[in-house]
Amino acid sequence: MSVGTGHGFRVVGELEPEALAGGSLANAVGAVKAVRRGRDAETVRGLVERGGARVGVREVASGRWADDIARLVDAAERADPRAREPAGRVRELVTAELG
Repeated sequence: MSVGTGHGFRVVGELEPEALAGGSLANAVGAVKAVRRGRDAETVRGLVERGGARVGVREVASGRWADDIARLVDAAERADPRAREPAGRVRELVTAELG
């Protein structure tokens, strides 16, 4: 995919692993917020599953949100080990907010 030619634009191919991992972690945080706000299961499931799809997870969310989100965070870290620090912070958030 090209985002432009010349004038400082560059051709964009596959997303870099750090972008995918970061997006997955953002989905994990969004899922925690959705659970805490009492959003419906389909909303939370969508956040978890879309986050997982970014890093190659094809599992369907079980509805045990703390476990599902923890698996998502683990997958993001596996996709890009440089995401260890933010993944750790998201794990702390999951534990603090969802037990």
